[in-house]
Amino acid sequence: TAEQAELAAMSVISAKDEVALQQLQAEQPDAYNELAQTAALFPAAMEESELGEIPEGWGVKRIGGMVERFSVGKKYSQKTASEKGSIPILDQGKSGIIGYHSDKPGVLASPEDPIIVFANHTCYMRLILHDFSAIQNVLPFKGKDLNIFWTYYATLGKQEFIEYKGHWPDFAIKEVVVPKIGLDRLFGERVSSLVKSSFQNEKQNSKLSELRDALLPRLLSGELPVGTTNEVSA
Repeated sequence: TAEQAELAAMSVISAKDEVALQQLQAEQPDAYNELAQTAALFPAAMEESELGEIPEGWGVKRIGGMVERFSVGKKYSQKTASEKGSIPILDQGKSGIIGYHSDKPGVLASPEDPIIVFANHTCYMRLILHDFSAIQNVLPFKGKDLNIFWTYYATLGKQEFIEYKGHWPDFAIKEVVVPKIGLDRLFGERVSSLVKSSFQNEKQNSKLSELRDALLPRLLSGELPVGTTNEVSA
């Protein structure tokens, strides 16, 4: 029945069995109702598609038809990048950054308005939450009327590295199952706080690493005196 189907969906989404769901309904009715509303967005049947069975009412789209490309503005290189600066320059390698500059960024991004980049030759993909510039063949994009966090995870890993060539045409024709309107937004709301928290942790780790690299040589050389045990503890 429709009721059983919805209960099954609630169980899968929450990882709770029927007894735990009953307890949730009694103790946290608001959380239970929110879970029920989420489950109601999922269909109770499957239908055939070119990719096989997919949830009823969902669709299949090529990546190229569901995303919008953006320009990176001025393109940088190893020769024009500096070791320090306020704007990172993204490259196609796994490390992600080739250097820095202190001019106007080529692409604006933030935790509230991220953008996805695809490395055309190496196929590395990243969700970027800060302003940046890039070298050639780093391709930024967003989803057309689709939540950015859902778009990132829906397209991540769809194109594997084959050889050192331009992979965007192969990436753009890959097909993705697209949910009903609203589910991509709900997914984004659920995962955005986790992604933003990870981004803030990475920023803090980077600052701590810079502080360590600046202080350690001074400590080893004796330039920076080491306090007493009590002072260090304090």
